[in-house]
Amino acid sequence: MKIITDDFGKIKLGDHELPGIYESMRITGSIKIDKVDIPGSSAGGKQPLGYNEPEIVLSLKLTTDNETDCYEKTKTLTNIFQNTDENAKPYIYTIINKHTEAWNISEVIFDYLKTFDTNKDNTIMAELHFQEYKPIIVEKESRAQLDNSNQPESSGFVETDQDINNDSNLPDSPAMDDDEP
Repeated sequence: MKIITDDFGKIKLGDHELPGIYESMRITGSIKIDKVDIPGSSAGGKQPLGYNEPEIVLSLKLTTDNETDCYEKTKTLTNIFQNTDENAKPYIYTIINKHTEAWNISEVIFDYLKTFDTNKDNTIMAELHFQEYKPIIVEKESRAQLDNSNQPESSGFVETDQDINNDSNLPDSPAMDDDEP
């Protein structure tokens, strides 16, 4: 498990100390909305469904100093962003920060990286975007346990579609086909 911290003004992402100067952290939450068509209304309606995962944007200023220039620092950030685990999947990070703690965010995914520069000075601004991580596996496992608890014990016999369609024990349908070809 990788950890993000902001201990003593330095930011670490896993084992890597992020280059640059901390500028800001912005957290955005939003509501999931389903647009509903209402007959006779051109505007339609909106139905709230819950909440989207909060987005965290960390802004860093990458400067040129005696040790490295802003482009080397950008390369370092890019390498961290593209770093994967042994299954070639992006890391899930545990985040330790008072601001994210206030939002009850504990795990995040490094969602995307954005860098930009200007013609005014020799610096690059970097935005590190993180998305709150909530594992789907936990929800599926709990749902699967509920589904299995409502199922009768299996006899080992598996019905196929053909067995179901050829079942002679089904009652005759009272529906009549009045359309004759």
